[in-house]
Amino acid sequence: MKNTMLGVIVLCACAGAASADPWTPDAATIAKFEAAIHIPDWGRSTEFPNGHVPAVSEYARYYAGDISPNGSGGRRIVFAELVVLGPGVQPGTHLVSTIAGFPQISDGGCTVVNLIYDVDQDKVIGLRCNGRG
Repeated sequence: MKNTMLGVIVLCACAGAASADPWTPDAATIAKFEAAIHIPDWGRSTEFPNGHVPAVSEYARYYAGDISPNGSGGRRIVFAELVVLGPGVQPGTHLVSTIAGFPQISDGGCTVVNLIYDVDQDKVIGLRCNGRG
């Protein structure tokens, strides 16, 4: 998978579309996605917990799938929300049916990272700290 960012997509803007035709990504899709995720510094490392860019394993990872409309066919999209481990946060991978099942955190800065991954194109199409544009 290329680590190319095509643009930052605000997850909230996609919330309406993310419930039309959900599907559940399998373990192989999640493993491939997690192996390729590299959280960038964005030049604001002080916003990350403990002043460093965490590894993916330092987050609880929530995933939901969707089929994006695309002409006569659709592309499989994985929405992800990564939440830094801490009190009350269960570690590991959590598959939920839609993004409505993600933790409801209104800000959180870089302790919460939102990602959007196009499975069929094998690339991350959105990545941002929560509450940041």
